[in-house]
Amino acid sequence: MFSILSIKTRLASIKNGLGGRTKAVVYGSGLMALGTLISTITRVVLIGILARIYTKDQFGMWVAITSATAVMATSDFGLGSSLKNKLAELRAKGNAADDEAREYFLSVFYFFLVVATVISLSLIFFRNQIPYGEMFKTADRSLKIEGRNILIAVQIIFLYGIPLSIGCPMFFAYGESKYVAFQSICIGILSLVVIAALAFFHSSVTVTAITFFLISILVNTTGTIHFLIKRKWNILDVKAKFIWIKVKSLLILSLTFAAFQIAGAFIYNATTLIATANLSLANGAEINLVQKLYTFLITIYLSFYNPIWAGFAEAINEKQWEWCRKALTRIIQFTSLVFISGALCFTFFGNFFLQTLAGKGYVSNQYLFLSMGLWALFYSLYSMGSAFLSALGKVKLITFSTGVFALIYISLGNWSSKVYGINGISIVSCSIFFILAVVTFWQAFFLLKKRIAAQA
Repeated sequence: MFSILSIKTRLASIKNGLGGRTKAVVYGSGLMALGTLISTITRVVLIGILARIYTKDQFGMWVAITSATAVMATSDFGLGSSLKNKLAELRAKGNAADDEAREYFLSVFYFFLVVATVISLSLIFFRNQIPYGEMFKTADRSLKIEGRNILIAVQIIFLYGIPLSIGCPMFFAYGESKYVAFQSICIGILSLVVIAALAFFHSSVTVTAITFFLISILVNTTGTIHFLIKRKWNILDVKAKFIWIKVKSLLILSLTFAAFQIAGAFIYNATTLIATANLSLANGAEINLVQKLYTFLITIYLSFYNPIWAGFAEAINEKQWEWCRKALTRIIQFTSLVFISGALCFTFFGNFFLQTLAGKGYVSNQYLFLSMGLWALFYSLYSMGSAFLSALGKVKLITFSTGVFALIYISLGNWSSKVYGINGISIVSCSIFFILAVVTFWQAFFLLKKRIAAQA
């Protein structure tokens, strides 16, 4: 009894000792982790179903499409991140800045509606001139044609998804993580039920893939409507002549964010893309499944990203630099603990989890499990460190570094895949994210040191 009371007293003491901002970050992170965990479990089950029902080439097509669309998902010119920073800044000014926040939000919304329409029409008109089939190394011509049709449809879905989903990440600027967590759960459960049913009744990969992405856009559109209702913003309450002015004011930082996001997303997903292009769809499926084991862990862990970003944004506006320094130090410690443990587990027991996930037809080697474990560690450090730099608006150095390594990765990835196979691809990716993680935290602590010294 004494020990239980002591534990309760200790936990209460820790809770009371947390500052308001830290409590908000912990609460938001907890909600996002819960939502992401439920969503991730549904996706694990979904991948297991698809890997068993489809052939290796069909499943390879699925993972190639989802990897390619992960890069497309960042194609908002960085305006989403820039808008989120602006709304967080205006929120700190109180209700007096609400009209300005509404104008910024709706200006970006309508700008993207126009852009999505123009690009979608271009994709349809020039569909025969774009070599989509080169992405898929397979002798099955019908599967290549199917892949092209999926990519065209999914690109259009994602283009319209940018404005229709833009309200969802803006909840973080207002400290309302719970709504995003709920949306994540809804997408996960609906995707599992609907896509599993389609696969079970042997629907084509085209129908299954397009439906998968439509579910996300429908749920996120509902989230955007909820965001507008909660803010009490009229979607028509914006002057057309100010739309470009507001968008242009965000563009300098936005384009930097865009380059950063696209380059980072490419390096992250390039393991699968290079494997399917240079080796085979089956090899792409293998490395993607090993990556997926770590991606589940990454996805849950990076659910902390936006609540931590919100904490950094608030601390930066209040010039609480010491809080930022302590938070970054804890991020390094906790991230290392989580992913080193995960890497050791999957290195020795990876094939058990792999076969549980996808069936007995999939087996990989310890070197791939270990190198992808280190890849997951360095990628997560790079991402979490970037939360501070993004909130501060200082992303030029890390953007330049990421862009350079994205270009280098194309050559190194192609060469390593041909010489060392999928192990070579994973080692190159791991090494690149190690360097990027070092650059990210070096810059973060350098900037903090200057600001802390200026306050002394």
